[in-house]
Amino acid sequence: PTCPVTLAVNLTTAALERRFIANEIQPLLERKDRHGHED
Repeated sequence: PTCPVTLAVNLTTAALERRFIANEIQPLLERKDRHGHED
């Protein structure tokens, strides 16, 4: 069985990655939507 500390670190890392990806993708989606409305 994996150590609880390792499990916690993995969960935290996954959460941070998900948040980072959301921060990176959200502006791109908003920009795309804005351009679509402008056309």
